[in-house]
This record gives sequence, C-alpha cells and structure tokens, in this order.
Amino acid sequence: MYVAESDAAFLSGRGNLYVFRGDQPPGMPRTRYSSMATKGRPITGRFVPVAPRDGGAWLVPSALETRTQAAGSTNFVRLKDATVDRGSSNTFFFVDTGDNEFRDNTTGRLVTGKGRLYSVRLDPFDPTRVEEFRVLLDGDEGDDLYRPDHVDTDDRYVWIQEDPGGFRGLHPARILRYDTQGRRVDPMAECIERDPRKGQELPEGVGGVWETTGIVNTSEIFGQDTWLIAVQAPNVETGIFRDELGSGQLLLLRGPKAKKAAPSRSGGTTKESGARPGGCG
Repeated sequence: MYVAESDAAFLSGRGNLYVFRGDQPPGMPRTRYSSMATKGRPITGRFVPVAPRDGGAWLVPSALETRTQAAGSTNFVRLKDATVDRGSSNTFFFVDTGDNEFRDNTTGRLVTGKGRLYSVRLDPFDPTRVEEFRVLLDGDEGDDLYRPDHVDTDDRYVWIQEDPGGFRGLHPARILRYDTQGRRVDPMAECIERDPRKGQELPEGVGGVWETTGIVNTSEIFGQDTWLIAVQAPNVETGIFRDELGSGQLLLLRGPKAKKAAPSRSGGTTKESGARPGGCG
C-alpha cells in the first residue's frame, strides 16, 4: 500500500510504502502465509511501513524483499488484480491466482492451488489498520473458481477473469460474476479457442491457452452493466510482426442488466452467442 496526503503528493512520490502483516489467529499453527485466513475465519492485521530507499537511493527489488520480510509481511502466491468496492469506500477486493508448487512450510499444504478472491475492509480513519481480511472464494475449498486473474466491480458484483494457464482437459478461461449479497458465483462467458492449425474450435470443456484479460467497468460510457475486455491469443500468427505469434481482440461485453445493442447502421443486429455463454474466437 502506498499512502500520500493528496493526489499531487501521490503522483510525485511524496508518500509512504506499507506492506500487509496479518494477525496470527489464535489456536492455529503460526505461519506467515495467506493460508492463515480461511473461508469463514477472517483475520485482522495492519499495513506496516517499509522504507523503499537507503539514504537517497531506491532499493533494488531483492533488498526491498529482504526489508519486507523483516517487517513480518504476509506472503501470497501470485497476487494479480485489485479493485474497489463501489458500495464501500474503505473496502477493496483482490485475487491470488494460485500455483501447484507453492507450499506453506509450516503445514506442508498448498497455500492456494486454484486461487482465491479476498476482501479487505480498512479502518475508515486509519487506512493502515485492517478491520477484516476475508477469503470470499477459495477454489481449493469447492468454490467454482480456477486461477482468477483480473477483476472489476459494479455496485453488487465482482467480475472475475480466469487464466487457467493453458492446462488442457480443464474448462476454457471463463468470466465469472460473484454476487457480494447472495454469495454465489455464476459463469457469464467463456473464451472459446480456435486451433490455429486446424481452424476448428477446441472441443467443449477442453481448456486452451487463450484467455480474456483486463476487464474494465464501462457503465459511464456504454451504459449499465457493460464491460470492456481484451482477449489474448498467444498461439495465433498474425503476419503483422514478422514471424511473432500473438493476436487478440478488444470486446464489449454486455451483462444481463445492460440494454440491448441498437441495430447497426447497415441494418444488421448484434448477434448473441448460441449454445455456449460467450466466445472470443
């Protein structure tokens, strides 16, 4: 966390750097990993200061890491995106993508393999004090979540993009919607990949290497429940950059509350996806 007195101070670097240190829950094995918090058992904590300079020089990443660990930081696996809670000015959400190799050396268990969605509620008068650090979704504990990557919100839902990492045999990369009031997850779209060699879609239920990324709430531009997303197709040759692989798309996604798209000037209409709930092929 970086805290400054004003926007101008923030942009000019006149602030202070902090790292999160969770409070050890009673009766649990002592650990410095995020697995100290589990679903149904939130923790408290604090953001503690970490000086990013030594004298007038900025620390190199390895030195900053050493200083961070010395401050008692809580350690995660693969932190990705964070977003605000639009209904609470002192709450935000973030995701940990997870990994099958990162284990808690205290318990020997994976810290998180399939990934997690967290919420953090700060003290409204002291942003360095964490009133509640909660696990909302945990893919290892049965929630329909696998490798969350990017997130954004509206006034009720957290929209989550998955990055399965090219593991075939799983499902394609999906876009999920988490209801913060009903506490449920609904798949809203999936990235239907086309095999660049065969020119055919991958079989349904088989994951590939394509993914959606960078979801942005565009309700102020395109109307309620609209989202801008990018698609990454790293195995497609475009011919634009010599022999380099990599293609993609920029798409506007309309959620259930969005108004239907107006007919195009050419007389056509926006075609809804058919048997599957989304597509990027």
